[in-house]
Amino acid sequence: MPWDYDVILPAIDATNYPVANAPKLFISKGYTPDELPSLRAIQAGQTVRIQVLIPPGVASANIEAIPASDNANSKAAIRACAYDAGEYLSYPAKRTSGAFGDGRIYFSDLQPLNADLSLQIYGNGSPINAPATEPRYVYCYCYNPLEAQPLALEQLNISMLVTDSAMYNLWRGQRPWAGGRSSDVDGIDAAPLEHEITPSNNAMLINHPQRQITATQFKPSLSRRGEIPSGSPLSVKLHMDPDPRDAGKAGNYIAVIGWLDKEQHNDLSHMLWQQCIEGEWHPWQGVNFDANGGLEIANMLAYTSATTIVAGDMEFNLGQIHAPEALSSKNRQAYIFIGYQCHEAGVDYAVLTQPIAFAVT
Repeated sequence: MPWDYDVILPAIDATNYPVANAPKLFISKGYTPDELPSLRAIQAGQTVRIQVLIPPGVASANIEAIPASDNANSKAAIRACAYDAGEYLSYPAKRTSGAFGDGRIYFSDLQPLNADLSLQIYGNGSPINAPATEPRYVYCYCYNPLEAQPLALEQLNISMLVTDSAMYNLWRGQRPWAGGRSSDVDGIDAAPLEHEITPSNNAMLINHPQRQITATQFKPSLSRRGEIPSGSPLSVKLHMDPDPRDAGKAGNYIAVIGWLDKEQHNDLSHMLWQQCIEGEWHPWQGVNFDANGGLEIANMLAYTSATTIVAGDMEFNLGQIHAPEALSSKNRQAYIFIGYQCHEAGVDYAVLTQPIAFAVT
């Protein structure tokens, strides 16, 4: 029998699918009969299909149905599943062949709805379930038998947990309702998601296991410029727009400094390195050249640890500047690098500003 009510919940828009500003995002939407009149009275013999869009990055989703208090003896039934049973509830009511999950759904496949019922509609119930990598719909079916009293729902709640905010934000950012250039509202059957990356002209990507470029943009500003007396306090104000693939990730902010005598002609392989930890400078193994001539990060500690990489303004108070004793007492050149560190595929990588240069007298 065809579906009497066939709805997509929640509505696919920027309110119901908000931007993820942290590594995880919990999305929840509740409906009362005033907000969704079809919940007020599902008549005898009527069927309902609820379609729920699961975006990339979502690891689990639930749907909760709460019958009105006078529906304790309801004969209605409900079932959530990850496949589409088509345009109708199969007849006869009782399954005579096959098994649940074969592409059809029968009344005998459903569960009684005579009390509050929470159904796992996507995922396996574990927060560490691998997130979806492509957008898809999952489904909830309800049927009120011919001999039953009308069914009234007091509340219907839909929730989902985003555990990969970078993947989710990428999908969201391409949707037309979020200002994206794609015409696909849900992204179903669209081309695979790809970042439109313009290489940054003021940021360096170091030691990433897969990427070669970054789209991160930095706008740094030193509290002092030119020649700075040794022992002077120094801070860097930084506006950062992180690479979309890093936005929302857990990571650390980092600050390092490389020292040279001017006579060394900015040869990175001879730099003496320090890192700033809580406003104090400490010796650091530094940026190393690997066997292929590339750069790698070794033993870096955080300026600010266990944070979330987000866009915005921040200030790095770097304490007092003192050149390493191994340098001569004059012609000392310093290069500050500010940025962030994340982890991917078992590797720590860093995104840093191009060197911010000044002389130390």
